[in-house]
Amino acid sequence: FLRNKARVVEAGAMVLPGLVGDLDLPRQNAASTAGWLATETTAASESNLTTNLVSFRPKTVAVRSQVTRRMQKQYLAVEDLVRKDIADGIGTTIDAGAISGSGASGQPTGITNAGVGTFTGATFTYAEMLEAEADLGAANALQGSLAWMTRSSVITVLKSREEITSSGQGFLMKADNTMSGYPVLRTEQVAALTLIFGNWEELMIGLWGGLDLFSDPYTDGNSAILNIRGFQDIDIQIRHLTSFTFAADVA
Repeated sequence: FLRNKARVVEAGAMVLPGLVGDLDLPRQNAASTAGWLATETTAASESNLTTNLVSFRPKTVAVRSQVTRRMQKQYLAVEDLVRKDIADGIGTTIDAGAISGSGASGQPTGITNAGVGTFTGATFTYAEMLEAEADLGAANALQGSLAWMTRSSVITVLKSREEITSSGQGFLMKADNTMSGYPVLRTEQVAALTLIFGNWEELMIGLWGGLDLFSDPYTDGNSAILNIRGFQDIDIQIRHLTSFTFAADVA
């Protein structure tokens, strides 16, 4: 099966393995402010940095697959195939959750639902591309693992639209798969018409233990059906929301 390509870790997302219990990471959210002294005896004003927390709480992604007795006889390695399929499916589900998880019904909150910045994508132009870059620059967030991420239909637009009409300066997306100097990652995990730009190092994926994969020959033992289950506990947080921006209407 040709699955969607999992991209967020490749883009630079930070994976936090081996979590035990809830995790609250301190985050500096404001800096102290320095000021000029009128004279050498003027007292410095007090100004303190402040912190808050980035909180990780485990959420579970799971799947159960069944293998019949006859299937096991016809293909001796079928259990290994199913286990790999479960692992791949859980991996792409986590990746999709990082991009667009709803934050409801047990899902983590992904980038496009987390309250990050947005830019205009309708009739996407060179100016709108620069707007996305400026969004991060204005927040001092134009640093780290910067990349665009979108799906194939949007890449078709980016590769066929001139930077400046009839200027001969080329298209928005270059032959080396970059735009405005930053890589463009392709995956059908991203929703239709959506283009994301950000510092992917700011996306954090917490993992509680490894992938739990186990076989159960007993639940449906009367039919000799083998149940194979996979579970993974994770959570997803963004360190600074200003590190991402996206458009949901690129055309």
